Amino acid sequence: MQHFGYLFCSLILVLVVKNINPPSLDYILDYTSVIACVERNISGITFNPESGNFYVVSNEPEMIVEITVTGDCLIKYPLMDFDDTEDLFYMGDNKMLLVQERQRTVDLVKFDSNRITHLQSLAVQIDGELNKGLEGISYNSDSNTMFVVSENPQRLLKVSAWRPMKGFGKVEFVNTFWSSYLLGDYSAVTDSGRSLFLLSDHSNRLLELDYDGSVKATLNLNSEAFGKSTIPQAEGIAMDDNKVIYVVSEPNLLYVYKRNQLKSAGFLVNNDSRG
Repeated sequence: MQHFGYLFCSLILVLVVKNINPPSLDYILDYTSVIACVERNISGITFNPESGNFYVVSNEPEMIVEITVTGDCLIKYPLMDFDDTEDLFYMGDNKMLLVQERQRTVDLVKFDSNRITHLQSLAVQIDGELNKGLEGISYNSDSNTMFVVSENPQRLLKVSAWRPMKGFGKVEFVNTFWSSYLLGDYSAVTDSGRSLFLLSDHSNRLLELDYDGSVKATLNLNSEAFGKSTIPQAEGIAMDDNKVIYVVSEPNLLYVYKRNQLKSAGFLVNNDSRG
């Protein structure tokens, strides 16, 4: 019986250490860019695999902008009758999901030439201050699963078996106890197809989670770009087909992180500059 007690305590210790001291993601900052046509309040980004471009969203003014991989602006789409748009996710077939923070809604829209058509609005039941509500959204079309995060209190909401123009099916909160311990807030979420990535503005950090909420790895978003040692206000995250990570920051900054190829290939990098 005593042996079982030691074994149980050891397992608990391993679990605690794994979650509070996760390994580092093998990513490094590759390049940065200014998204010049967005003057302020950029709040989310999503990847369009059909074109290879991205969409970013801002609030005040509320609009969607299509950009290239290097942050060059292509098309602006004003968002009429939307308020405090915090994130977006491109679903394909010119359809997009948006979250409105204060309204506490997930909205489905469709692109039609240079205008946006509002198709559906779904209310999300979540507590907390109105100005610290819904912050991020992602959708996995293979499993028809939506993930939504709120800023504070920190919540990761999973909506199973959802399809466009349908109501919410099963809704549950993913256990993110350790994520809440490691991150000061939740700014955005993206689904890589194998795991989730949670972004935190307050902690200037990115966490990789499995779908049960356990922490797998972490990345500190340090940067020497734009004369700052960290990303000033990380608001949105996206991942392309090559698993490159794109982070947008207020007012209009783009940071791109790629896998550390030398480390991934097993090479040792000597940072000692002494002879």
